[in-house]
Amino acid sequence: MNCSIFVKLTDSGSNLILELLAEKKTIAVWLFCYLFRNMDIDAGAVCVSKEVLISESGKSRSGVYDAIRVLKAKNAISEPYDGVYAVNPNLAWRSGSTQKSLFLNVEKAPKRIKFLANPAAVTEKSVDVNLRLEEVDNA
Repeated sequence: MNCSIFVKLTDSGSNLILELLAEKKTIAVWLFCYLFRNMDIDAGAVCVSKEVLISESGKSRSGVYDAIRVLKAKNAISEPYDGVYAVNPNLAWRSGSTQKSLFLNVEKAPKRIKFLANPAAVTEKSVDVNLRLEEVDNA
């Protein structure tokens, strides 16, 4: 076991799990945990067939497909390519790295994260930026 690899579950990620449990979406909880435990530490994604997910979970085909649909609807995962599932890095990621790029893509072209907002940064390379934020309508 590699002890330098860890899984980070954010407050939003744990809230998602609690929400799914309250909705009795246990297969979706299992799938979310399976994906973030098995995702690549650099891309934040895992390549796995639906048949493997069905076999690993011991659940029905329709149950696994429904879990995928639920997680996509809740913006917990995306499927940029068939059989490649990217976990929303605002919910969970594995580390050794902070690269969370596959989920954050446009037209399936991964972006590379160059800067990370860190109000406590004190290095010579950190910079202050004035920023105005606008609410986003996610409807």
